[in-house]
Amino acid sequence: MNLEETLKQLISFKTISHDHEEIARAYAWIKDQIQPVPVFVREMTHDNGHTSLFITTKENDFEPKVWLAAHIDVVPGSEQMFTPWIEDGKLYGRGSFDMKFAIAMYIELLKELGMDAQEYDFGIMFTSDEEVLGESMEILFKKEGFRSEVVLLPDGGGTWEFEEAAKEAWVCKLTAHGRAAHGSSLWNGQSAIRSLHACLSDFYALFDEVWEENDAHWHPTMNVGKITGGNVVNQVADHAEALLDMRFPTPQDRMHFEQKIAELMKQHPTVTFESEGILRGYSIDRNNSGIELFADIAREKYGIECGWQKAHGTSDARFITEQDIPCVLIWPKAAGAHSEHEYIDVADMH
Repeated sequence: MNLEETLKQLISFKTISHDHEEIARAYAWIKDQIQPVPVFVREMTHDNGHTSLFITTKENDFEPKVWLAAHIDVVPGSEQMFTPWIEDGKLYGRGSFDMKFAIAMYIELLKELGMDAQEYDFGIMFTSDEEVLGESMEILFKKEGFRSEVVLLPDGGGTWEFEEAAKEAWVCKLTAHGRAAHGSSLWNGQSAIRSLHACLSDFYALFDEVWEENDAHWHPTMNVGKITGGNVVNQVADHAEALLDMRFPTPQDRMHFEQKIAELMKQHPTVTFESEGILRGYSIDRNNSGIELFADIAREKYGIECGWQKAHGTSDARFITEQDIPCVLIWPKAAGAHSEHEYIDVADMH
């Protein structure tokens, strides 16, 4: 089975994050593919119910020189997205780009090495919950003590561009409290929706102050992703809620905005502010030896000059870099992650 066929088979498994049975079937198939290779295979079930699969060249070695990492879970898609096809040199399907192509490459790498795999010191890890916050990777590196000199995680960056840094994501909730009344006599009530609207306007103004009109947009941003409120159209709403997705280039930027938000909320006594969680950002030194070695191979073997990029979203790399382990994120030519047009360029994948 060649690289394309291996990837097609992986795509055909509907490994949506919470479908543990389908993920187990995919893991079993992977084990079958590498069965002749002299490596050590182990599965781990975490407290959150998700599973991880590890393949190492040394027995019970969770500190290899290099980890090759990927997540097997995908977001939902139409039925056709799980029946992969090739068109104009592009392989389409759910996970072709994000990120089963990496799993296919790791499988084919092991098969290519064959008996020589024992001469190397590396491990391969697959997690199954990256699309739902990725607790497994945090468990592995923080609780289980996984380590290495470098991790390759091709789940970010750009087309042959290393991901230099990624923004923090801060998810927050605004809840407005009002007083219900008949919609025909609104003066007898207090609209929570109107209070929420006024508060959101001030939030927008706060982030508009730092908006930069350029392609990089390496500045704080805010998106109001969801608004709910009220019960029926002819009633003054006594409650309303908004979920905010705020992104910050650095933790210092977030802390600066925390102070501004605290002052802003004093002007809106009927609205409460709650933090729902922070997804940490990360960065890597451009002079890291793993980065330099990867770039040298790309240049000398394929004539590719790798570049650099900053990311507005985060990934499992945040759990790795906080343990002072460099994480290399870079993609081949691909596009359409999470969409009905997800694909990877077959030649570039090779």
